[in-house]
Amino acid sequence: MVGRGQVLGGQWAQTKTDITPTVSGTQLTSPELVYGFNNVTSSANDTDGVVLPPAVRRAVVWVANDDAAQDVVVFGNGSDTVHGTAGATGVAQGQQTLGLYVCFADGAWIKLLEATLAT
Repeated sequence: MVGRGQVLGGQWAQTKTDITPTVSGTQLTSPELVYGFNNVTSSANDTDGVVLPPAVRRAVVWVANDDAAQDVVVFGNGSDTVHGTAGATGVAQGQQTLGLYVCFADGAWIKLLEATLAT
């Protein structure tokens, strides 16, 4: 795990595929995403969750929710916020969408984009 202020180096461009969010997950029980690209392949219901990596300034995370019928909840890591929402609350990301999460200041993710995935 990367601490605040550490240089991320090669960790900027990771890829994590075949992610299954935790059923009715929480910030503490959901799988952690990587900096770079993440592909959520299936979700049982709209309350299934994943957790962003620590919000470190200049970090970027792409989240593809490939599930055709269910949203996922994207939680912040620890005390990090996601688009002004407490990390433990999280934000919804729609089914078959690509979300772009960017960190401009340590501890705060901003959801800049949620676009429909091409089928």
